[in-house]
Amino acid sequence: MMPDAAFSTVLATLSETHPAPPPEGRVDWRAAIDCAVREGVFYPFYRRLAGLDKAGRCLSAAEHDHAKELYNLHLGRSAVFSAKAELALVRLEAAKIPLILIKGPAVDRLIYDGYMRPRLDIDVVVSSAGAVACREALARAGYVAGPDAADGAAVFMHRTPGEIPIHLHRRLINNTFLTVDGHLRLHEDAVWDETSPFDGYRFIRSLSPELNLLYLCEHAIKHDVDELVFLYEIDRLLRRAAAEPRFSPQRFTTFAREAGLERPAYHALALAAGLLDSPVPAAALEELRPRRLSAGERSFLRAVAARRQARYASFAVYLAARPTPVRKARFVWGMFLRRIGLAKDR
Repeated sequence: MMPDAAFSTVLATLSETHPAPPPEGRVDWRAAIDCAVREGVFYPFYRRLAGLDKAGRCLSAAEHDHAKELYNLHLGRSAVFSAKAELALVRLEAAKIPLILIKGPAVDRLIYDGYMRPRLDIDVVVSSAGAVACREALARAGYVAGPDAADGAAVFMHRTPGEIPIHLHRRLINNTFLTVDGHLRLHEDAVWDETSPFDGYRFIRSLSPELNLLYLCEHAIKHDVDELVFLYEIDRLLRRAAAEPRFSPQRFTTFAREAGLERPAYHALALAAGLLDSPVPAAALEELRPRRLSAGERSFLRAVAARRQARYASFAVYLAARPTPVRKARFVWGMFLRRIGLAKDR
């Protein structure tokens, strides 16, 4: 299966290796623009497209106006989110409780040039020791606990209408496919040892480049790579890491193996390399490469490349990560119990 023409155009426009649209025939740029919006990569796509259009006037007047309108809309949303995110971070810093900022601003400030991809919330991880104090501090700052999110995070909404919610996580990775049978081996102390102060803050911390990359890889597979932006952010982080002396591909693969995340890490990196020509370290990819891909994994990879994946398609990846038939059976049974509501996520 091959992706449709609009998606192929988006890939070609974003490509660092071949930054040009497909040469055959008339390109439907409006369809490509709308595809970029759906895939979460409109901002980088527009930046590259604007350069192509300036050089070759590839857009019609209507396509140009459509792209410009969307660009202004995205930029406005970015500015609003940026201001609200900064306010939330200031409130969190004032609590003086160590927190790890994940996703959202923690990634945006590394890979976008002053633009923050509009998001719906802020995600932070709190240590076991600081969880109760953090909840109390959020309450004093005007936040009210709401229903927990689907991934088990506690959601706090501010009393002021329109403020973005804060998702408070007790661990870095919340994925039932990894926790239902205790497969995940990412220990809390090891995570905190891999953090440093975020962007001038003292108590808000960010992940090391290696652990940040591993988190993005697992997060992409967890969400079935249902948007290209998951791979684009991995691509951007890889390109930044390549110029950063302290980034170690060997440490990245060591973290992946010790945590039991070799397969999600491999598939995310392989997809980024295949679709976006990402500069994945060859040694890291080879070290993580499974001896044999299951039929389900091969089907999953083909579906992602063709943009035909279904929800929970990544189940095949997590099933293959269990090395023995007994472990696989425990995983399937655990997921069955979870589905009928008899098991709790650990």
